[in-house]
Amino acid sequence: MNKYNLLNRLLILWILCIFFQDHGLYAQNSKPKKTSTKKAQSKSKSNANQNQVKTKANLKILDHGVDEQVFKTEMQSLIKQLGTEKVSILAIKMPSKEVIFAHQPNLSLHPASNTKVITTGVALNLLNEDFSYQSDWATTKAEGRKLSNLYWKASGDSHLLLPQMKSIAKQIKQNAQNLNIQEFQHLIIDAQKISLDPPPGFEDKANDDSGYRAPTGPVTIEFNKVTIDFTADLKVGEAVRIDIKPSQSYFRIVNQSKIVQKGPVTLDASVTQDPENPKQALLTLKGNLPVKSKITVQKRVPNALDFVHAVFKEVLQAEGIILRGEVRLGSYPPNGQVLSLATYYSEKLSKYLNSINRYSNNLIAEQLLLTMAKEKRGEGSWDVGKKLVKDFLEDNLKWKDFVYDNGSGLFAKTRFSAQQFVEFLLFMQNHPKFELFYESLAQPGQMGTLEFRLKDLPSQVLHGKTGTLNQVSSMTGYIDQVVFAILINDVNEKIKPKKIEDQMIRLFYFLNRPNSQPNTP
Repeated sequence: MNKYNLLNRLLILWILCIFFQDHGLYAQNSKPKKTSTKKAQSKSKSNANQNQVKTKANLKILDHGVDEQVFKTEMQSLIKQLGTEKVSILAIKMPSKEVIFAHQPNLSLHPASNTKVITTGVALNLLNEDFSYQSDWATTKAEGRKLSNLYWKASGDSHLLLPQMKSIAKQIKQNAQNLNIQEFQHLIIDAQKISLDPPPGFEDKANDDSGYRAPTGPVTIEFNKVTIDFTADLKVGEAVRIDIKPSQSYFRIVNQSKIVQKGPVTLDASVTQDPENPKQALLTLKGNLPVKSKITVQKRVPNALDFVHAVFKEVLQAEGIILRGEVRLGSYPPNGQVLSLATYYSEKLSKYLNSINRYSNNLIAEQLLLTMAKEKRGEGSWDVGKKLVKDFLEDNLKWKDFVYDNGSGLFAKTRFSAQQFVEFLLFMQNHPKFELFYESLAQPGQMGTLEFRLKDLPSQVLHGKTGTLNQVSSMTGYIDQVVFAILINDVNEKIKPKKIEDQMIRLFYFLNRPNSQPNTP
C-alpha cells in the first residue's frame, strides 16, 4: 500500500473518531467523571448565587420584546424573591397613562434618597431657574491700633470648594492691600437666619462619622467633610502615614496604627469633637495596614463653623493674609461702615440639582431645603422648609397621606408611596423647565449613582434616582415612555434588591417592544 494512502486513511479515521466523540456516540462505553459530593454542592451553591435573581424569560430574549403574560409572571416572581411584604410599585406608559404594572401602589414606605426627587422638583417650582447664591466678605475701618474683623455674609451656598475659596482669597488680598490691611482679628459670620441645627433625623445616629452625614449650616466648604489617606509607605512596625484634605490643622491626631509585613487590613478610624479643644476635631486611628497599601476614607467634621474657619485661615495665609482670632457669629456691618472685600456668585440652580439627583449629595439637598425656606419665607429653618414643601404638595398635587421630614431622605420618618412618586414625576413633565429636572437624574454608564448599573440598556433611555438605606432600596424615574417608582422596605441585603430592581426596569423597557430602538420622553 502506498504510504500516502495509508496516511490519508489514518487521517480520515482520526476525523471520524472526533466526530463520533463530539456527537456522543461513545457515551455507552465511556465512564462519566466522578465528582465529589462537596464539589457538586459547591458548584450548585455557586450557580445559585450567580442566578439569585431568577427569571423564566431569562431576559436574553428581551431584544425582541416580551409579551404581557410573561411580563406579569416575571414581575410577580421578582417581587416574591424580595421576601418582604413592604413593596410598592407603579409603572405607567405615556402618553396614554396606561398602568402597565401595579403592586400596592398606595402603600407608604420610606423612599430613602428618592426624597431628593421631591426636594429638587419643588425647588425648581419655587426658585427661579437662574437662581444663584451670593456670598459677601467685608471689613470695617480699624479703631486705633485694633485689628479689623473679617466679615462673611453667609448665603447657605453648599458648593464652595477649595478653588472657589482660593479665588475669593485673592479678591480679599487685592482689596485689603488697597486698604493697607494685611491682618484681621476674628472671622465674623452673619448666618442670615440660616439654621445651625442638624436636619431632622440626623441625630438618630449621633456617633456615625460618615462623610455622607456632614453637618449643614450657613457656611460650608468642601461639603463639610474631609478626605483622609492612610498610606503604609514607611518601614514595617512604624505608624501609618496620615494625610487629611482640605485641612490637617483642624485635627488633633492620635495615631496608634502599625504597618505590618502582611495580613488583613484592620484599620479603624474615628472622627469626633476633641474633648481637649472643642474647636477642633480628634482623629483616632488604630489597627494594622500591610506595607505598600493605601486606603482612602471620607469623614464628616463635627463642627462646621470651626472647620470652615480652619480651612479659610489656611487659604488666606497662602495669599499672605493673616487671620489671628477665632470664628464667631455676628452681624454684617451696616452700609455706612462696610468696606467690601469680595463677592462671589455661585453657579445656577441646575448645578445643584445635578449634584443632588445624579450624585445623591445629602448636604446639598438639605442646604437647598434651607435655601427655599430662606428665599420664600425669610427664615432658613427646618420647620419652615418642611412646611413649605408640605404646603406645595398639598396645594398642587392634592396629597394628604405622606411624610416629608428632611430634604435628603437620610434617616428621619419620611414616607411616600409609589403612586405619589409617579404622580410627582408626571407633574414635573408638565413643568416648563422639565428638561433641567430630567437631565439632573442619573443615567447608566455615566458618572453618578447609576454608573455601574443597567449599562446593557440603550444610552439615554433611562433617567432615574436611586435610594439606599439599611433595609431600604428604591428607584424612581423615566425609562423610554414609562414613568415608574419602586419602593422596597424591610428587605434583607443578602437578597441583592438592586439586582431585582434592575430586572424590573428592564422588563418595563422591553414590554411589547418590537425592537430595541429607544424613544426618549
